[in-house]
Amino acid sequence: MSISGILERLKVTDSDSSAAGAETTAGVLSWFMLAMVLYPDVQKKIHKELDAVVGRDRMPTFADLDRLHYVQATVREALRWHPVDPVGLPHQSTEDDWYEGHFIPKGTICIANVWALNRDVEAYGADAADFNPGRFLDKNGKIMPALADTKEDESLVYDMLLMVSDDANIRPVKDAQGKPVMPIESVSINDGLVVRPLPFDCDITYRFPEAEGILAQTKELVESER
Repeated sequence: MSISGILERLKVTDSDSSAAGAETTAGVLSWFMLAMVLYPDVQKKIHKELDAVVGRDRMPTFADLDRLHYVQATVREALRWHPVDPVGLPHQSTEDDWYEGHFIPKGTICIANVWALNRDVEAYGADAADFNPGRFLDKNGKIMPALADTKEDESLVYDMLLMVSDDANIRPVKDAQGKPVMPIESVSINDGLVVRPLPFDCDITYRFPEAEGILAQTKELVESER
């Protein structure tokens, strides 16, 4: 199943969504799925938490999120590990300002190096280049407070990754000798403002027998409410 197929199946894009928004969402999903292939232990922990909190008789919803601490941490890590906008969007200062001894005149175009900020070893530790959701959990396994609560703003991303995580096993494909073919993380494609991984193959299967039926029922319910 392709990324576009998953987006269509889950109906996570609205007919009036902008092209840029759809590309950003697809980019986040691509990096998330790459992480699941490269870090299978993370996927196992996600599944364990989903089974404990949600069970296997329904789809997870945004209302479950407050009890899904590891899932929240994984979404944060997916957005940090490979941001789809590594240099962010240009901003313009609306007044004269000073920052760490530097004078910034009104009207200055400012560009934040999001990539460098997200890979700062002083902020994220020596493993800043690795995919490690645990960095966002406290010693009790609870999600640590963020500087700003952005869950509402990112609800589309949370809902999408919740559905994919709950229903699917995402694994590397195997070659003719049965050995896993691991995708390349270090090379990406720049589509203007959005950066995504190189196209890669992965094996996506339903995680448990009832998953296909639950997903179909959820899709029908969503369509009936439109």
